[in-house]
Amino acid sequence: TGFRHLLLGSTAERVVHGAAVPVLTVHPGDADKHRRMKTILVPTDFSDDAALAIRTAERLFGPDEREAKIVLVHAYHLPVEFTALGAVPVAPRLFADAAEQARERLEQDAKRLRASGLQVETIAQEGYPPMVIEEAARSANVDLIAMGTHGRSGLRHLLLGSTAERVVQHAPCPVLTIRRPS
Repeated sequence: TGFRHLLLGSTAERVVHGAAVPVLTVHPGDADKHRRMKTILVPTDFSDDAALAIRTAERLFGPDEREAKIVLVHAYHLPVEFTALGAVPVAPRLFADAAEQARERLEQDAKRLRASGLQVETIAQEGYPPMVIEEAARSANVDLIAMGTHGRSGLRHLLLGSTAERVVQHAPCPVLTIRRPS
């Protein structure tokens, strides 16, 4: 935690960042909570990495799994203008448009999953992605978070970090990170 973590990171984060294969991260508190997996949360930014995570989550359920549920989450974060009056949205309609576009894209993915027999819930929410993902996981009481990771490196990783690494740190359940082969 704290400054030491800022400088050194954690072994789990380094493995998530550099692994060429999917990585399942289980927190010490999750170790004795063996239960049947019924609900998987999949964050999506509509990238190829996220699509791979969706396909992976779908394959984790058996063909006859009647209670299987996937929760698709998209977090969008829009800029604000700072004025003498404080922070105001750039354009109020921009938030509504972003939400509507996110819901439409989520429904496209959800429709395909529903056709394969899965229950699907979609969530489009404005906010900082790691926090939106963690809150959605808690609210939906999911058994697993399956998410793609972009595998940024160098200065880009240092400045932007990784949503997956941040989720791994604070998730209320195990996290499966999936990275496309290079």
